[in-house]
Amino acid sequence: MNVVPPDPSPVRGWHGRLPDDPRDGPVLICSGPSLARDRVAATDVRDLLLRLGGLTG
Repeated sequence: MNVVPPDPSPVRGWHGRLPDDPRDGPVLICSGPSLARDRVAATDVRDLLLRLGGLTG
């Protein structure tokens, strides 16, 4: 089974590339005002989502 083609030409875009200007980055919107932040590092998103889901303290 060949699930990953050796030809990368079908892949387009900027997969994983951070924008040059932070204002062009992703937006995270939630209803938990106690967790509001001006900025969230990409490495903190997982933990933030777990907290919002009540899975960590």
